[in-house]
Amino acid sequence: MSVLINCQSLYKSFDHHKILEDLNFSVFENDKLAIVGDNGSGKSTLLNILAKIESADEGIVSYRSGLRAFYVPQNFPHKLDSSILETVLDSNQTRGAPSIEFEQQAVKYLTQAGFKDLNIAVKELSGGWKKRLEITRGLANEPDVLLLDEPTNHLDEAGIYWLETILQKASFAWVAASHDRYFIDKAAKKTAEVNNAYPKGLQTVEGGYSDILVFKKQFFESQSKLKQSLSSKVRREEEWLSRGPRARTTKAKFRIEDAQRLKTELQETQNRLTKQNVKIEFDHSNRKTTKLIETIDLSKAYEDKTIIEKLNLIVSKKNRMGILGFNGSGKSTLLKLFQKELEPDSGKVLHANNLKTVYFDQNRERLDPESTLQEALSSTGDSVIYRDESVHIITWANRFRFSADNLPLKIKKFSGGEQARVLIAGLTLESGDVLLLDEPTNDLDISTLEILEDSLIDFPGAIIIVSHDRYLINKVCDTFIGLKGNGEAKIYSDYSHWENEISQSNNTKKIAKKQPTVRKKSNSNGKLSYNEQREFDGMEEKILVAESALEKLSQQENSVASSSNPKEAEEYYSKLHETQQEVEQLYARWAELENKTK
Repeated sequence: MSVLINCQSLYKSFDHHKILEDLNFSVFENDKLAIVGDNGSGKSTLLNILAKIESADEGIVSYRSGLRAFYVPQNFPHKLDSSILETVLDSNQTRGAPSIEFEQQAVKYLTQAGFKDLNIAVKELSGGWKKRLEITRGLANEPDVLLLDEPTNHLDEAGIYWLETILQKASFAWVAASHDRYFIDKAAKKTAEVNNAYPKGLQTVEGGYSDILVFKKQFFESQSKLKQSLSSKVRREEEWLSRGPRARTTKAKFRIEDAQRLKTELQETQNRLTKQNVKIEFDHSNRKTTKLIETIDLSKAYEDKTIIEKLNLIVSKKNRMGILGFNGSGKSTLLKLFQKELEPDSGKVLHANNLKTVYFDQNRERLDPESTLQEALSSTGDSVIYRDESVHIITWANRFRFSADNLPLKIKKFSGGEQARVLIAGLTLESGDVLLLDEPTNDLDISTLEILEDSLIDFPGAIIIVSHDRYLINKVCDTFIGLKGNGEAKIYSDYSHWENEISQSNNTKKIAKKQPTVRKKSNSNGKLSYNEQREFDGMEEKILVAESALEKLSQQENSVASSSNPKEAEEYYSKLHETQQEVEQLYARWAELENKTK
């Protein structure tokens, strides 16, 4: 397997702080590689070096001759007034491809990504669709290697499934820096962790996040045994040195040098094993009441869109509830209804007497960007009251991985992950019966996520959480509410049930291939209405007609791709997408009606 990018002995520092030190790293043909590591460990820096956005202070980065690489950043940096199609066309990096040919390519990938109107302005898109557009820019260029920085940020479940499907089947190599452990497990074939705990600062293993966890456990166990062994050897050598041999013979000098080498190795091993972690412990009021929140026929709509319709639900002590749904389906709205921050259109939200809720706002409106870290951490200045005890501000800052030097800095100077830690620090000072958390995991690194998970599991009250971090909610939550975006809210006991519904509704081509013909109709046992029975009886013919149309369109793809008319290509791919959706909707409706007959 040929090497696409090879890095040797890379060094990189910022403000005298070493980020990468003597790092070796390679990207091979067809690699599906995820990079993990704590905030500030150098993931994005390494990605930027691979993308030629930054250069290393020392070291060599070599590329295969003629290599085509495309970089997808975390944030969307393009003109918001441009149209979707113009934004992709501006990214043309293909070698010698005529603009007319690239335009057809752009239309094809945009349509496959789910974009319908290619002329609307980028500013009209949600954050999730902007992220899809940025990824589509990379796909349209058909690179040899695609470099992605936090690609699942802002994507909803449907968008993540779309991305995972593409990357799993990719014929090109890709490298993604990501905190999304679920995504890494599903899409990556190799995982590299940037971590100073490793002798060379980076360790690559075959497999996903689960595999790097297994390796890390074994590595630290071996390092602990090495530390014990070195400590014993150093102790013996120091005893020998303290006796002061009369003659410094050649053998004695060698032993002195060996003792110094052992001390250095011991110090390096101790440094690798020493790590400052965030300490998160949510305070609880010790309430004995079982029923904490109840909704009775709860309904909420915005203009013509129904968010929640007649939701009846009880949240009890020790409930761990995850709210699921696409972007715009009403997840944050439901959380605010539980909080009584919003009034329902009809129905009720009932709280237990004197209920204490702790609310995490994903927009971070509680943070003043102009305030200092010290002001954000403490309203009194030099201490905080945690569980009825005074804690000095420096000790409190250290608990959340901030040094004393950070305290005078303004909040706007800190990264998204650091700002999230500031908010979490504030929440741990509040005593609550219910934690209402709206995307608390955004920008947090994996080690902080793991500690947050453990603290949530240990919390004795109720938790209601909105999060795109599927790994966390799968680990923490025991019940899920799936919002369909049309007012329907369905209860799931397992995240995989929801995920299966998402995959079925997003995999049209797979449905068409796996079910080329409709199964025989079941005889109704009276559960269908008259109109439903008529619809069911005619469903087989409708699906066959739609599949036939889809097959004819698919056969035209090669001729359309070679056409010199971009308008014709746009109309073709739009029609293809509509027909695929029609087939999918017919199968879904057919399954729904058939289930009623059982």
